[in-house]
Amino acid sequence: MIKIKIFLIINTSIIVIMFFSASAGAQDFSSDWSEPELLYFVTDGLRSNFLSTIADQANTLYAWWVTINAYPEEATADQPRSRTFHSQNIAGDWRSPMDVMIWPDAGLMTSVVIDANGILHAFSATDCLNYTTASHDQALSARGWTNNGCLDEVGLAFPSAVKTFDGTMYVVYSAFGNHSYRLIQSTDGGATWSVYRTILENQEGFLLSPMMAVDQNGSLHLVWSVGQAPDAYPPTGVFYTRSDDGGRSWTTPFQLGGVDEGEPAIAVHNNEVHVLWNGDAARRGRYYRYSPDAGESWSNVEALSPPSSQGGKGGLQRPPAIIVDNLGNVHALLHEQDAVFSTSKIGFEWSPKQALYNPELMKGVEVFGVRLAISGGNSLHAVYILESYDRSKSEDRRNHVWRVFHQSKEINALNEIPISWSTKMPDETDTATETQDNQELLEMRTALPPQNVNFNNDLISLDNYNPAWSLYLSVIIVSSFILILLVFFFLKQRK
Repeated sequence: MIKIKIFLIINTSIIVIMFFSASAGAQDFSSDWSEPELLYFVTDGLRSNFLSTIADQANTLYAWWVTINAYPEEATADQPRSRTFHSQNIAGDWRSPMDVMIWPDAGLMTSVVIDANGILHAFSATDCLNYTTASHDQALSARGWTNNGCLDEVGLAFPSAVKTFDGTMYVVYSAFGNHSYRLIQSTDGGATWSVYRTILENQEGFLLSPMMAVDQNGSLHLVWSVGQAPDAYPPTGVFYTRSDDGGRSWTTPFQLGGVDEGEPAIAVHNNEVHVLWNGDAARRGRYYRYSPDAGESWSNVEALSPPSSQGGKGGLQRPPAIIVDNLGNVHALLHEQDAVFSTSKIGFEWSPKQALYNPELMKGVEVFGVRLAISGGNSLHAVYILESYDRSKSEDRRNHVWRVFHQSKEINALNEIPISWSTKMPDETDTATETQDNQELLEMRTALPPQNVNFNNDLISLDNYNPAWSLYLSVIIVSSFILILLVFFFLKQRK
């Protein structure tokens, strides 16, 4: 009996240790975020790494992403080089994605704003600065978008647009092979546009990744990075400037980040300006600075993700995401190679980073195009594109899959009552009926990719992402085995 008691004590200790190990492991991927929701996935030689997201006054969330042929040299002359897909989250439900724009020349929708009348204004980098519009309730149909044509024949312009409180729209974009920035504006809802104004020039380097924001006073805040000749890589710095007179004059550019740093994102709230940017493959890390006085002075650089010297991951994977809620709290998404983390700054301190998912179980290769939006004042939305692999972690693009995910969480900010638009939002029946009216457009649309990818929908759960579940399973198996042994020894002892 003594041996049995010792045996029981030892094995009970093992079970307790394994249980607490599993419980500790369960915290690795605990999160305030909702479970990842799969919006779309791209395969069969296509890729997707450009994403745009906004929210409107009616608490509708809009998302656009682009699919591009991963092997453009294999495309035939009659095949479009890219398509723009659109989906909307209305009352908590995502509508079926529709390819609303088909580009023969690899167009990339990089910026969208919505005006006071519920009109979406989209600016794309095609073979020019392309401008298209749609009413919020017609945007889920290709026929709902009006192609307003080219605003400037400048090639791949990579525009960034903002709208001031008085309704004026400003668009900054690249020109002359990314050696200058131009600015145009419209005061009549996009009906007419001003003659462009050149606001920056750099003949020795390349002006990359412009991103603009506007404050409550109508001042324009612009950040960008500079690429080194002759290939625009590596980046040589991140810069900031401000205009208080509608873009006619700008402050002297101020350098926020150094060599091997680029792809900035910007957010403003009252007089505070917040800038977040990436390190490249050599530098790594995600870096942040803020100005408390509308860009006059700046804080020291903070590394929100560690640099390569400290084991950091991630490179130039499109700009990170940063947004400010109605209480002035700052929220950021940090994509570190194959993972996405969130952190918030309340006051002067950043919260510990939270992982949105377990990249090991997602078979992640790389994350692109992270975006943030706030609806209802206190609902924070994250949308991102995850590149993963189907069969093996190879460089063959046909073996890779690009998935668009959405997650959300409640934040400590003021709730805002939604203001409904005057027109009716579409439902699935409206969209299906409308698309059947035009067979030509219907044939041009791309259906959702066939479900032929080794993708387990059960993985769309933070519980299943949690590696601790394997430990819990081990506890159950070991406990059952020990119980059988105990019964065996007890019966043997009775004999």
